[in-house]
Formats: sequence, structure tokens, C-alpha cells
Amino acid sequence: MSAYTPSYKNNLFARNYLSLFTDLAQNNTNVTREEYKNNTCLYVLDLTQDFSASDPFMNVARSGDISVHLKFDEDLLETLTLLVYMEMQSLIEIDKSRNIFTDY
Repeated sequence: MSAYTPSYKNNLFARNYLSLFTDLAQNNTNVTREEYKNNTCLYVLDLTQDFSASDPFMNVARSGDISVHLKFDEDLLETLTLLVYMEMQSLIEIDKSRNIFTDY
């Protein structure tokens, strides 16, 4: 998958907006294109190797690294906050001796 390169000033952000639906497996997000352009900066990314995050089965590859690289057309006038949320299937077990076992 290639990098997202939107230009909100030139109305070039359809791929970013479409990802709200495809990568969340939703038919409706209650966010219009105008709201997305003017008020919302929400990027939804399916980072599984086979783009199967919304499927009911688990991906075979269970480990790896993920990085985020951001590039802006113009200098930022304010501090930016990046909030990352991730879901994954895992198991955390704590026994009576307080030993913690994980299966990611």
C-alpha cells in the first residue's frame, strides 16, 4: 500500500475518507465528506499483511513492526497530537501466584 498523500485544499482526500468505511467494515460512519474535510482528521488503516483486519479469521503472521511517518505540506503553527488505537487478538492469563502469561 502506498502512502496517503491528501491535499485538503485541493479536495484530494477521497482515499482517506473511503478508508473510514473499508477498513472499519462499516456502511456508514455518520461523517460526511465536508465534515471530514473541515473538522475531522481521522485515518483508519488496516495494517494486516493481507488487509483482513475486518474479516472474522486471524492473520497467520503474528509478529512484526509498525511505524508511522508523517509529512506535512506546510509548517505546523500549533503542536500536533497523534493518538493511535490498535485492536488485536491476544490472551493474557494471570495465575493465582500473580504470574502473567501472554499469547500475542
